[in-house]
Amino acid sequence: MQPLDESLLSSNAPAKVCQDSAPNAPMSECPNCHATFVSRRGKKFCRDGCRYQYTQNLRSASCRVGTFLGGLYQEQLRSPGESLISSLPEFLDSLPTGRTDRQEKISQELIELNMSLMRRGLVDPAVRRYYKTRAAMIAFSLRYEEHPIDRELFIHAREILRDTGIEAPITAHKVYDLLGHADAAIRFYLMHRDNLSLARALLVRGNIERTFWDESTASPRFTWAHDLLSEDCYRHAPNDRTVAMYFHRSISYRLRCRGRYLSVGERGGELAQLLLLARMVDDPMLWVEHHRDYTGHVNQLLGDRSAASESLRDLTDARNKYPNRPLDYDPTILRSRIEFLFDSGRESDKEEAIALIRGKYVALYSQNRTFYYRRQILDWSAAHRFQMSVPLPKAEYFNSYFIPRYVDTPVTGAVPAK
Repeated sequence: MQPLDESLLSSNAPAKVCQDSAPNAPMSECPNCHATFVSRRGKKFCRDGCRYQYTQNLRSASCRVGTFLGGLYQEQLRSPGESLISSLPEFLDSLPTGRTDRQEKISQELIELNMSLMRRGLVDPAVRRYYKTRAAMIAFSLRYEEHPIDRELFIHAREILRDTGIEAPITAHKVYDLLGHADAAIRFYLMHRDNLSLARALLVRGNIERTFWDESTASPRFTWAHDLLSEDCYRHAPNDRTVAMYFHRSISYRLRCRGRYLSVGERGGELAQLLLLARMVDDPMLWVEHHRDYTGHVNQLLGDRSAASESLRDLTDARNKYPNRPLDYDPTILRSRIEFLFDSGRESDKEEAIALIRGKYVALYSQNRTFYYRRQILDWSAAHRFQMSVPLPKAEYFNSYFIPRYVDTPVTGAVPAK
């Protein structure tokens, strides 16, 4: 009999010890404590405690979402307007009588609406009205259906109603309806444990709160989405471009709301992850958003004006690749440069920033008169104590920042979210 290895009994012995001494056993590394152990029947963790720690944020996010929804009323769909009621019978007559055929037709129309929303945007009032009408007719035609596919299509239609926003005048009832669409999607995806769609729904909900109220109100929604993506979706599908796109957005929103509470090392790690995800997705529109957000993060969180200046040049190059394609978020691209100039502390840069606001930013706002862009101008005017040279026109509509269901590239086309 061989003598007992005393090193295993020593208190100074390393914790990374195989838990099974069977010869030729397949070895794995625990993703939580990095100890080596024998992998039996697909085990991924060396012990239950490691599994619990590794998924703690994921479980906490799911519980917190459920608690959040528990404090809200059920999101009922309001009665349609008279114009929609008159068009609804004709729409119902146009649908096939068979359930499967009807579901396929509605599904195809919802996909087309999403693709059009992603590529054309919401600048044109007639286009917004068309999206709302079609999505509302689909939602009302399915509101009493109980088939699982019908319920999923019903939520998809409500998501389009959420993404198209609300028209002026913006009232409390309209905001309540908008939040109702957002919360219905969150409740549905939580119930079906679809964490990828749940994360997207939480990001949109957070954007509505950030726009109407402030970033501290929206911060929990962004944190929950980040935990769902990082501990579930991205771990299980690290090469999925749609997962990477959502994860990129969740990190950016998290840095915007909570970046100042992170250490410098953590901020640098998150920014490196942003760049990795942008390269993985490699979508032209995401590169525009990436350079826009990256400029603000490195400037405000790291104080690196040299890197921010370089990112601004990359942002200009990325946007110039599509000179004839209007983007709903063009004012936010200009915002990166304006805030970069304000943060320099030099009077000449401040005057240049004010000139950009009074000139180009107001011109962009006049073409796309959203609630958020108007409030941004007023916030700058109050914070930096300057007056607008001309009265601002009132906002025409409100919408949250659009998060597409698909990765859309010229090479591969649209990749539906799973």
